[in-house]
Amino acid sequence: MSDIKDEDPSCGAFTCPLREVRAYIALAAATAYYLASRKLTFLVDRGVLSGLIYGALVYLFMHVVVLPLSAVSHSDIPFIYKACEFVEHWFCVGLPIALSVRHYSR
Repeated sequence: MSDIKDEDPSCGAFTCPLREVRAYIALAAATAYYLASRKLTFLVDRGVLSGLIYGALVYLFMHVVVLPLSAVSHSDIPFIYKACEFVEHWFCVGLPIALSVRHYSR
């Protein structure tokens, strides 16, 4: 684990390990997309569309599988927050992964 606590004084004992876990989750998502693109060539050929769909699938996986199994409270979250998070997964998760795989696969 990197020594983030020295860099960020506001980093608590609980939040620093979460940053590391989040990095590993992103690495796992990128690895899964890369391995799938080796068999499903349209993931490389249609990078933008595939990336947007993949971002939506990552969002759904997090909210249907991961969060219900976690200790996170299941309170009602306003729709605007859910919509913003969904769009964020499109453009900040799925699309960069797909475009990176497309770039480095050629």
